[in-house]
Amino acid sequence: MDLARSRRRWRRAFFALAFAWACTVAAAGYALIDQSVTLTYRGVSHDDLVRDAGILARLVPAVAPAATREGVLATLRRQNPDAFITADDSTVGIGQLHFVYGRDGRLTAIRHPELETVAD
Repeated sequence: MDLARSRRRWRRAFFALAFAWACTVAAAGYALIDQSVTLTYRGVSHDDLVRDAGILARLVPAVAPAATREGVLATLRRQNPDAFITADDSTVGIGQLHFVYGRDGRLTAIRHPELETVAD
C-alpha cells in the first residue's frame, strides 16, 4: 500500500514539474520573440527617419529658391535614381516623406509620420 501511494506522489510531482517547465519554456519563447519584433520595428523606423532626413538635407539647398512641384520632383529623381518616388497633382512622396503643394505649385508643407507634430 505504501509503495502505491509513493508512486502516485512521484507521478503527480513529475507531471506538476513537467507542466511548470513547459510553461516556463513557452513564456521565455514568447518574450524572446516579442522583444526581437519590437527591436526590429524600432530599428527600421529609426533607419527610415535617418534616411529621410538625409534626403531632406540634400534636397533643401538644391530647391530652396524655387520650391515648385516640378523642381522638387526633378531634384529627387536626379539625387535618388533608384528610389520609389510617387507624384500626383498636389504631393510628391519618397519613402515616408510627403511634399505637399498648393494650387500655385509651390511647396506648402513637408510631412513625415514620426514628425507630424513638428511638420508644417
